[in-house]
Amino acid sequence: YHIGDYSSRKNISSLIRCYFEEFSKADHCVLVLKSYVEGFNPQQSMEFIKQEIANIKQGLRKSFVDTYPPIVILTDYYPNEVMMAIHAQCHCFVTLEKGSGYTLPLRDAIAMGNWGIASAWGGQTEFCDASNSFLLDYEMETVSGMIRCPFPSIYTCHEEWSNPSMKQCKQYMRFCYTNRVIQSEDTRKKFLQSNSLEAGGAKIKEALSGI
Repeated sequence: YHIGDYSSRKNISSLIRCYFEEFSKADHCVLVLKSYVEGFNPQQSMEFIKQEIANIKQGLRKSFVDTYPPIVILTDYYPNEVMMAIHAQCHCFVTLEKGSGYTLPLRDAIAMGNWGIASAWGGQTEFCDASNSFLLDYEMETVSGMIRCPFPSIYTCHEEWSNPSMKQCKQYMRFCYTNRVIQSEDTRKKFLQSNSLEAGGAKIKEALSGI
């Protein structure tokens, strides 16, 4: 599952491709996408994402259309308790995000005991390690395509971000699906101790005090 806005930076289209290429209806699995498109209301976001999925299917051209595994799309605005319920019902948080400051939904997923799959480049490497995540190899590429976002002018071709390995992502998704990978309770407790919102606030306060 994935939680995040539908943009070039979040790279959800590549996640959908990985899912469709690796799984079929016979696997009895579901990809849950909690997403939205900047500037769109929930219904517009739903229609946009459905069209994106249709375009991806058209490009992949699987032999039989009915073999595509299902995707559940959520575009409404939910309170925190509902978001936590989504984490509780899902098993593996997957993000092919190209660049991030922190990736809070991934942090929440790991805090709930779920496994993570993410790029080995970006803010998530502050808390993702071998005890809770699979980190993907990547290549650096020029930033592009950031049109639907709050501040499009800050994204230019003078910067770079990561392009995570889709091949590895598919392998790790299959591994997590086959083995139902979860964290041990001790690992989850240790993660919460060092990566709670309170602990994060204390780290920020400490960093600011040195300025």
